[in-house]
Amino acid sequence: MDDLRACIKGNYYRPRTFEQDGFIHCTGDESTSLLVLEDYFAEAARRDPILIMGIDSLRLESDVRYEPPAPVRGAGTSHSQDGALFPHIYGHLNIDAISGVGKVERVEGKFVWPSAFVAIENYLW
Repeated sequence: MDDLRACIKGNYYRPRTFEQDGFIHCTGDESTSLLVLEDYFAEAARRDPILIMGIDSLRLESDVRYEPPAPVRGAGTSHSQDGALFPHIYGHLNIDAISGVGKVERVEGKFVWPSAFVAIENYLW
C-alpha cells in the first residue's frame, strides 16, 4: 500500500516501471488478471499485499493501445495465449478513472479475485 501511495503524484498514478516500460500494464478481464498474477507476482505476494485497480476506460485521459504481451525473462507465460491483446495506458492514470481497488488474496496457493472493490481513498490515507 505504501507503493501505491508512492506512485501517486497529485491526481495521477504512474507505476515505478513506467519510465522503463513506457506505459502502464493492464489486463482486460478477471481470468487474465489472475493468470498474470500467477506468472509475475506469486513471490511478491509472500512479502506484500497485492492490490488490483478497476479502471473506467471512458474516464481515462491517456491513450490506451491493445497490444500483445511482452514476455519477461524468468516469468511464466500462462497469460500469453495466441492472439491475446492487453490494454496498455500510454501516459498517466488519472485517479478519477479508478473505479475501485481490491486486495487480491492467495488461497491454497492460488490467487483469488477480490470479493469487493473500494474507493482508492481507502488505501491512500
